[in-house]
Amino acid sequence: MLTNNATNGGDGSFAHSEISLPRPIRFWLMLLFNVPSVICDFCIIMHIMMNRRRRSALHNHAIFIVILFNLPVQIIDINFHLLFLHYGSVQPPKPIVCLIWWLNDYGFYIGGIMVMAWLAIERHILVFHKQWIANLTGRLFLHYLPMATIVTYILLFYIIVIFFLNCEDT
Repeated sequence: MLTNNATNGGDGSFAHSEISLPRPIRFWLMLLFNVPSVICDFCIIMHIMMNRRRRSALHNHAIFIVILFNLPVQIIDINFHLLFLHYGSVQPPKPIVCLIWWLNDYGFYIGGIMVMAWLAIERHILVFHKQWIANLTGRLFLHYLPMATIVTYILLFYIIVIFFLNCEDT
């Protein structure tokens, strides 16, 4: 986003740009790689959802949730970046757009990272301690409950922090 000390130069670049690539090149690079990425995500989602065996396999659940957390980043966040690179400002210039952008940047991105961290722990359990999840109680406490807790916590935390807490000094 455009900061107070950054100015929009006439050549399509910002005075204090983090990347030395001009905006049109960044725009087309992001667009070029985002479209196939979104198509791949939808193909993976359909691949998992259409087959009952894949859908019920424990090792696919965390991957599915990681994809669901990263899909809003790809669809909403990248498009906001593309609009910003094209127009040089947030479009449309409304506070709710910035709040949604923050939710995508922080909530979904960090949520995907946290689910990925749990995925690493869960893979260890699935590979080396399969007997822990052999019964329903083990699956409930070591698979379903941690995943539901992480997803619920991330979504509630970032929705409350971004949309309901006042940032101004009172």
